Amino acid sequence: MSVPLPQLFFWLVTPVSAIAAILQLRKKKQSRIKNFENELNHRYRGLTREIPVRALLGEELDDDEFDEHFEWLYYYIDFTNEQVYLRKEGKISHETWQEWRAGIESHMDRPAFERAWQEVDDSVDDDFDELRTLLHSEDLANEDPREWADKYAIEYTVYNLKNP
Repeated sequence: MSVPLPQLFFWLVTPVSAIAAILQLRKKKQSRIKNFENELNHRYRGLTREIPVRALLGEELDDDEFDEHFEWLYYYIDFTNEQVYLRKEGKISHETWQEWRAGIESHMDRPAFERAWQEVDDSVDDDFDELRTLLHSEDLANEDPREWADKYAIEYTVYNLKNP
């Protein structure tokens, strides 16, 4: 039994074309994600321009300076919560998340940011859940919000099994 040449050609070209289309779609998605991440990086730069350099360098701000710039520290905290949420939803690549997570950890350890977060955290109960979860993590350096759904589903199941 011999296969006609046009049919053989069709059998070979169709899978190759499908693979090429899939690779092209993947490349477009990665490009869209990278462009989105770049836009967010631009927003971050704009926010940090409004925060005193002393705060960014880890120096304490006096009360007047803190009050004067609290609004921008709040915007940074809100932006950071958005970053965590976007990673949780898979809108941010793992590589970018690693960079952002390190930056979040570094900033939130600085006195002005820590003080601003404390004020925000004490003032709101239902907002900033993503950032709150991240900052209360036992292993912040390895925390990935993208894995939270699975992690917390497992913990919830184990808890329910132990506590019927």
